Amino acid sequence: MGQKEVEATRTSLLRVQNYDPDGLARTADLGTALNFSEVVPDARRIIELYRRLPESILEDLTPQHLSMIQQAADADFNRFKQVEGFDPEETGNASEQRRQIVAGFKSGYDQTFNSIWTFIAYGVAKVTDSSALETRARAAFQQISDQNSSAKAAMTQFEADAQKILENIKAVAAEQGVSQQAEFFKRQADDHGKSAVEWDKKIKWRAGYVGAFAVLSLFIHKLPWMAPTTPYETAQLITSKLLIFGVLSYMLILAAKNYISDRHNVVVNRHRQTALQTYRVLADAAKDQGAQDIIVAQAAACIFAPQDTGFSRAGAETISGSKSVLELLTKAQPKAE
Repeated sequence: MGQKEVEATRTSLLRVQNYDPDGLARTADLGTALNFSEVVPDARRIIELYRRLPESILEDLTPQHLSMIQQAADADFNRFKQVEGFDPEETGNASEQRRQIVAGFKSGYDQTFNSIWTFIAYGVAKVTDSSALETRARAAFQQISDQNSSAKAAMTQFEADAQKILENIKAVAAEQGVSQQAEFFKRQADDHGKSAVEWDKKIKWRAGYVGAFAVLSLFIHKLPWMAPTTPYETAQLITSKLLIFGVLSYMLILAAKNYISDRHNVVVNRHRQTALQTYRVLADAAKDQGAQDIIVAQAAACIFAPQDTGFSRAGAETISGSKSVLELLTKAQPKAE
């Protein structure tokens, strides 16, 4: 059997299998009376019939069988070309010619089926051959097994890499979880710094008020309409001076306390910011786990420990912090041993 016959038959077969029957309707150029929309379903049935014939069996057929398939495919393709080349203006009796073409499609399926059904049956038998299927199944199973082994090895390596990445993420998260808290203390320090500047201005203004009132009070009794004439008026003038001076002094002292409190909070928050930004260096330098726990606990204390307001002295926080360090040292001793 020549390869030329096989290729010729394959070309004819693929040409029909790949044909699009929707273009046969020609409704746009032939109108409603002469279009071929009714042959589209028949053409689709014929094409589907050819598609059930696998081209892989052509190598197994004799030249006579190849000729039968090629002739059937060429005949059906010629039907398609008749519809494509139909021109009512070049035909004397367009309606009769159209009727013959449509009738050819009606009987074309039966003719094609009778011509190639044995080859379709042979193709189905070859494709579904049990021994061939078993061989392909074994090959597929072995391929899957090989891929599974490779996937297991890749998964093991991936798991190891993922574990390393997870450990690095945990380390970075632990560092960032504490170090980034320094930003909050920085904001607090900046806010208290701005507030301290405002209170400093108020101290200067209020100190000026107190000084001005002190100077004014030296001469106010010399004014004719303010000069006391009786002991009662003298006592009333002295009392009013003391009250006004007391109020002004209280406002000055309050402004000074707020200024001192803000400056104190600036220092405390700057200290906490610096401590949280540098604690990781100490934690990495400490080889013992107990020492690292103490450093981390102190870093957490910088975040959560109550902050002295600056209005009053606080000793409880220092005592509590020292106690927690002693407790951690006691707990860390057995671990080190």
